[in-house]
Amino acid sequence: MTEKTYRDLIYKGYLKDIKTRQMFSSNEKERKMIIRYVKRNYLSSLPKNRNAKILDLGCGMGHYLYALKALGYKNIIGVDTSSSNVEFCLSQGLNVVKEDALTYLKDHPEEFEGIIFNDVIEHFDKNEIVDVLFAIKGALHSRGGVVLTKTDNEANPFTGISGRYMDFTHEIGFVSLSLQQIFEAAGFKNVSVKGADIYVFGGPIGYGLKIISKIVYFIYFLFCCMAGRWSIRIFEKCIICTAYKDIKASDS
Repeated sequence: MTEKTYRDLIYKGYLKDIKTRQMFSSNEKERKMIIRYVKRNYLSSLPKNRNAKILDLGCGMGHYLYALKALGYKNIIGVDTSSSNVEFCLSQGLNVVKEDALTYLKDHPEEFEGIIFNDVIEHFDKNEIVDVLFAIKGALHSRGGVVLTKTDNEANPFTGISGRYMDFTHEIGFVSLSLQQIFEAAGFKNVSVKGADIYVFGGPIGYGLKIISKIVYFIYFLFCCMAGRWSIRIFEKCIICTAYKDIKASDS
């Protein structure tokens, strides 16, 4: 058995759950929540020009492509290595191609003004991550561009471990400090990390959960301080890293 063949074994059928497909393709409530999630967590960092070319790298079922399309972006494309994911996205009318991430990035130099990289970075080992980040920087437009990367937050004591080990293809986990560290090491500018806001459904329940979560996260922070970990301050379930190809792009 050759090295890494487990990826081929798992990815070829990564989306076998028919109920999951049906939930996204037919549930209007879920679709609206996805749009609100992207609007809340991503929109302020994405290019303002709705004709900007944006890549969803490792697009999965196309949730973010759907949301970007609904928010008015016209020049978007997804890439995924899973045949089942690509087939599903195409059935939903989304522009998606089946390709290895690193190969695709290297074949499209300086092409994108924005790249979304969600729930993918943890599937690479450390050396592969370095290669992919340099390739992402090379695929961003020469006048600058932004990459938005989401991954599970290992600093969360309840969801961190399960997020790290729930998928056999996960190779690594991050907290806010290590995520920022690797993007800065790869030469990105104005790198920042924030906790993802998952309470986007509004109403009394949504606002109540948001308040409770802030209290719980503060308690987590106190426990970290007691253990001498003053630098750990973000405890949301997921973290989002915003990084720019150059300083000009981040200031525009």
